[in-house]
Amino acid sequence: MKTVLLDMFGVVCPDGHFHTNVLKPMCKDALDVQIEREYAKLKFGELDEAEFWEKHNWEPIKGRAEMVRRVPIDPKLREVVAYLKRKGYPLVLFSDFPKDWLDLIVDKKNLRVLFDQVVATPQWGYLKSNPKLYTEANKQFGDCVIVDDKLKVLELAGKARMETVWKKTIEEETSFEPDHVIRYLDELKGIL
Repeated sequence: MKTVLLDMFGVVCPDGHFHTNVLKPMCKDALDVQIEREYAKLKFGELDEAEFWEKHNWEPIKGRAEMVRRVPIDPKLREVVAYLKRKGYPLVLFSDFPKDWLDLIVDKKNLRVLFDQVVATPQWGYLKSNPKLYTEANKQFGDCVIVDDKLKVLELAGKARMETVWKKTIEEETSFEPDHVIRYLDELKGIL
């Protein structure tokens, strides 16, 4: 049975624009490039989270709470997970998100019980833009199906012989064709 890797932002959270729709409004006085640079450092533990929040005029506890509040979860997630579990699929939440933030959202939104594992890819030393991540995922989980909203991620996963499901949110120009295309999370039930 293949392990199903579900992306956090764009799949579990239907809004795939964490930077634009969560961080940017919370860090109003910062330039996009500054937020992006700091966010990248947070992913690999090169920037202290409390320092990040304080730089952007948030008390860390309030910043974390507001961030969690701004992250919606797909209303069909529990139904889809129940279906996939009945079919016997191991489920992994698979995200480039900073580990502390991913754990916080997973716990506050009561998602941990839905997944066999929660993987913050920076903890493995890679982001989804690195082909080595998919080799490592195959070692860890065996055959995988990856569900993501970014074709460039799926293309790399496909090269590692993973089955690919594109949760299409916007048009993307590429010659890569995923194995499956869905618009809504519950369409997974027709594929798996």
